Order: sequence, then C-alpha cells, then structure tokens
Amino acid sequence: GAFGGIAVAPGLTWVISNHGWHAGFFAVGVAGLIWVAMWFFIGKEGPYAGASKASASSSIFDGKARVSYRYLLLSRTFIGACCVGLAAYWALAIVSAWLPAYLRNAQGYSAAQAANIVMSVSLTAMFFLVTQAFVTQALMKRGVSSRVARGALASGSVTIAGLFIMLSVAMEPSTLQNIVLSIGFGLGLVTFTTSAVLISEFVPVLQRGAALGIYVATVTLSGVICPTVFG
Repeated sequence: GAFGGIAVAPGLTWVISNHGWHAGFFAVGVAGLIWVAMWFFIGKEGPYAGASKASASSSIFDGKARVSYRYLLLSRTFIGACCVGLAAYWALAIVSAWLPAYLRNAQGYSAAQAANIVMSVSLTAMFFLVTQAFVTQALMKRGVSSRVARGALASGSVTIAGLFIMLSVAMEPSTLQNIVLSIGFGLGLVTFTTSAVLISEFVPVLQRGAALGIYVATVTLSGVICPTVFG
C-alpha cells in the first residue's frame, strides 16, 4: 500500500501541474475503476475459509463460540489500539490533505520537491513496516510478551513519530527537515499492522472480521475530523 504513494506521487504531480487538480482527481478515479475491473477477474477466496475451519475446532477461541461485543470492544487492548490508531491516522490524514500545500505555501518548496517529500514518507513507512515485523517476531521468539513486543512497540512508535512531526515545524526548509518529516509521518503507521494482530489475538475467529472492521471504522474517523481541525 505504501508503495502506491511512491509510484503515483511524481505522475500525479505532473498531471496536476499540466492539467489542473480536477484532472488529478479524475486520474485517480479512473485508476480505481481499472483496479475494480482487475479485482473482479483476479480476486478469489483465500485457502482459509474462517467459519468452515472454525467449525471443526473444539477450542472456544477458534470454534463456533461467540463473546459479547460489549466485552470485546470495551477491553483495554481494543480501546488502546483504537487510541493509538486514531493518532496515527491523524498523521496520515495530514499527509493526504495538507502536507503538500504546507510544504509549498508555508515552506517554499516547489511542487516537485513537495511530491518527492511525500514519496520519501511512503518509502520511510515501508522501511519501518518491514523492520517492525522482524523486530516483533524476534522479540516474541525470545519470550517477550505481546503486550511489549506489539503494544509497547506500536504506542512508542506513534509517540516518537509525533515528537518528530512537532520538531519538523520548528525547522527551516532543508534536507534535515525532510528526514525529520519522513520519520515523523512514516514511523507511526506501524500501529495499523500491530494493532490488527493484537485484536486478532483475543477475538474469536468468527467475530474477528467484525472487530477489525469496527477498529478500522473507528481509527479512520481521524480522516473526517483532521483536515478541518488542522487546516
């Protein structure tokens, strides 16, 4: 997903610069329609059907048993994942809605330079997402609890990312500012993968899809609130 930002940013900048921002929206919309058509022919059910596999299990966690959603959604793990996710998605919304405009109008970067910085944010996010996966796996193999290996790593990453974002605002336009911006907006995104795994650890398999859907719906509220507040 992060690779999309790298692949699209230069081309989209060219379209907007030469044909206007309306053409940018049109290009992205057409790309979406092409992807829908491709998915219609390529997309298939995965090898693990969830419910059919669960029905053969005698475990309460993997079987047909269900737990009250009130108990699941009010658990400290779920609430914590949503809080950290809201903060991370807030930063993602800033990148989407305001970062290019801020870089051009407030910091004096050109359109091409702003696009390159957004691209570097995506590259940084890819690096941290892959690194986090290996670090978490290594910690778990050494006996470190999921609370630390996943929960503390995710919340710590978002906290550090926020500090880097605040630091970048106080800096003058420079290569160093670009690096700080990339770390700030790229590091926090690791919470989306770690939180999904954390939620899957305690939610029964038959309710996992619903719980993850509610999680995504909750954290993406930042995308509705952030652009207005931050603007």
